[in-house]
Amino acid sequence: MASTADGTLGAAASGSGYLNQYHDFGSDLDHEDFGHETDRSTSFREIQADDIKIEYHPHSNRQPSIIPFEGYGKHEEIGPICPPKHSRPWHPWRSHVDFDAAELALDCHMNERQTNRLVELLRCVAFGLDNFTLKNYDEIQTTWDQAAEQSTKFQKEDIPVSYHDKMESVELHYCPIWEWLQELLSDWDIVSQMQWDACHQYRLDGQTKIWKRFVHEAWSANQWWAIQSSLPPGAVPLCLVFYADKNKSSSFGTAKGYPVIVQCANLPMNIRNGAGTGGGRVVGWLPVIAEDAAHSGKTDFVNFKNVVWHESTSKILESLVQYSKTGYTMQCGDDVQWTMFPYILIDSADYEEQCVIALIQGLRGLCPCPKCLIPGTKLSDFDAVYPEQTPQETVSMLNQAKQLESTSKAEAEVILKKYSLRPHIHKVHIHARSTATMVDNCFKSFPRWSKLHHFNDGVMKLSFNDGSKHHDISKLFLFAAHEAINPQDDTAGYTLLKVTRKYLNMNMYSNLDIQTTDTMEVGHAAVKAFFVSLSPKSWNFIKLHYLQHMYDDIENKGSLHGMSTKPNEKFHGPIHKIYLRRTNFKDTAKQIVCIEHQTVVATVIQNEIDEYNTYYQSDPDIPNDLEMPMDNLHFEIGSKLKAISFADLLEKDPVLFRIVYSATSTIVPYQYLRIKYESLETWHLATNHLQCNASFHGKPRYDFLIFNTRSGPVFAQLHYLFLCIVEDQKYPIALVQAYRHISHPRSAVEKDLGLLRIRKEHQTELISVQSVIQGAVAVKASEDPLKSNEMLVFDALDGDMFLRVNNAFPGYTVGR
Repeated sequence: MASTADGTLGAAASGSGYLNQYHDFGSDLDHEDFGHETDRSTSFREIQADDIKIEYHPHSNRQPSIIPFEGYGKHEEIGPICPPKHSRPWHPWRSHVDFDAAELALDCHMNERQTNRLVELLRCVAFGLDNFTLKNYDEIQTTWDQAAEQSTKFQKEDIPVSYHDKMESVELHYCPIWEWLQELLSDWDIVSQMQWDACHQYRLDGQTKIWKRFVHEAWSANQWWAIQSSLPPGAVPLCLVFYADKNKSSSFGTAKGYPVIVQCANLPMNIRNGAGTGGGRVVGWLPVIAEDAAHSGKTDFVNFKNVVWHESTSKILESLVQYSKTGYTMQCGDDVQWTMFPYILIDSADYEEQCVIALIQGLRGLCPCPKCLIPGTKLSDFDAVYPEQTPQETVSMLNQAKQLESTSKAEAEVILKKYSLRPHIHKVHIHARSTATMVDNCFKSFPRWSKLHHFNDGVMKLSFNDGSKHHDISKLFLFAAHEAINPQDDTAGYTLLKVTRKYLNMNMYSNLDIQTTDTMEVGHAAVKAFFVSLSPKSWNFIKLHYLQHMYDDIENKGSLHGMSTKPNEKFHGPIHKIYLRRTNFKDTAKQIVCIEHQTVVATVIQNEIDEYNTYYQSDPDIPNDLEMPMDNLHFEIGSKLKAISFADLLEKDPVLFRIVYSATSTIVPYQYLRIKYESLETWHLATNHLQCNASFHGKPRYDFLIFNTRSGPVFAQLHYLFLCIVEDQKYPIALVQAYRHISHPRSAVEKDLGLLRIRKEHQTELISVQSVIQGAVAVKASEDPLKSNEMLVFDALDGDMFLRVNNAFPGYTVGR
């Protein structure tokens, strides 16, 4: 059962048309038709704007349900805290400390000499709260071998492949995927989070009174629905994400590793993209064929490498083949019996691997796209539509070529090499030293924010291969370079900035966690705007063309977060360290998969220990003196300071004279504000951690926020936070410096680059903390001292901020 071009192990129909499935208000809304699946709280109330309707696949025998918007997804956020499974979760280690020491040696990639030294030091410590009983490296390895039984082990297989009429044998290390899946299915904590049935989800538009469909997880997209339609009633898909990417293991690039990683797509993205038990699993180590100067680049040698890839991958997938045809019935860890059909839903791979999977010739062919038959000369043509590449057509072409090969290799080659192209990609560089320095300084001064990389040393001299850093640089670059590159001095550079804004808009829309019919329509228009911004120059390269298929993939398989290679790329770093620090550089595959398996086992044990210690742990980054004044759920304050006198307080800002104090009033300052708000991107509660601290990790930090007024949302910088206690009532007050957006006149640069400029108000003001909506990030608009009172709103912070700015200031960030 070979993998097809779209990464599936079987055929399924797919939808089209950007989810243009609308339901008229009032249709299918009779609550009596929804049976037990309807929330009792909604079955006796009027349907309201923003309600969520879920229609399940007919084979599931589940009735549609309507739930209030505020209840959507909450079961994913808050789950029951169960008692630990074991009283000694560190077993087979004799004590918790033994396991901690062994895990430390594993995590630090210590060799035998280093591990023995660690054990010697620990044994010199007097016995305290726990017993440390390990004696040396050998005992640690022996205990790892005992613990290895807790997870599916790797196996070694010699794969025979023919080359030049001789049988070559290549070595494959793999663990049967089906055995790993059974581990997950037997774990109550994991299987209770799995979703089985395809569904269509809708949100009621309060203005048009129409149910509008949206897509989030893979089971809410079209292909899962099509797969379940092809299965017997009552059976469910067990969908997988397949990832393979060759990387350079040694620092000199001489040794290469080829890990294969699999995720279970039935788990929510936050679990399967994580590092825990339900996250991705290395299930194979593909053979890497050494390049030979005499054969490298020749067609028969390239074909040989492709055969090795497919034969090895077939072996890794072998345990799934039978059950993908017949299904498998199992009593899972949640005591529910399911009949499951495994299915490769998503092939998450770079272009090189996609070409191997789809059996195409890549950039050497006239049709270099694995998904459609667009000629290489038309890759930048956004409006053109070409036939899709299908597995059936690929097999038919291969069979036709194979028949001709026996009589005429030339004619067979004509079929397989029907097209040829050698495209060139041009790069734009910033050459001016002064410009580079200005951009670097802007990167260095960019405000710190959770989950946003901070570049202390700038970016112009960085040398790395980290996709997450590249992603952040692409978002920050426009705001760092808008003043350094101007249209008068650098026309090409300024054009690049204009294209960057179009790219940002396209990227922000496509990466939204939840995709509605409206966001997909606007997002598709943003893709077209990006293509238009590249003209009249022709950019015929494959990654640009991929954007044309992007929303088809979202419609069919869910949001891009579920298809991204980034979650699985994080495996390369630890594997690289294993190679450098734990192997003897001979027969490395066997050593690497052994230590990788130990890492998996360590994760299993550590998860159980974490459950064991749940009640006794707290987050060290959050102040432990959090207070929730006024009995609200919206915010908490922390990092309390000593009570302050009125005289000292007034030195902070004269505006505080506006407060009328009594002799018994008390002021208590704080430095931390935690705000909870509803994300426009995920529709779930999100949290911002705001600081107003003169020395936060040694540097002053005063974060920006958005607060509500009668005239709409206003950006402001948090200067001071305190609690007024009057007659035993607590009133949280914030001293902020408000910034108002500049609507007239907007400069040509602001319009071209889609920049939202805000200007400081003349006076600070006091606001109730209850009026704070959420945190924000603003950057200096200019290095000019005369413009020091102006800032730019960083709308590309995340999907929520992007949507919020577009809603409040329509048209401001479009660019032109």
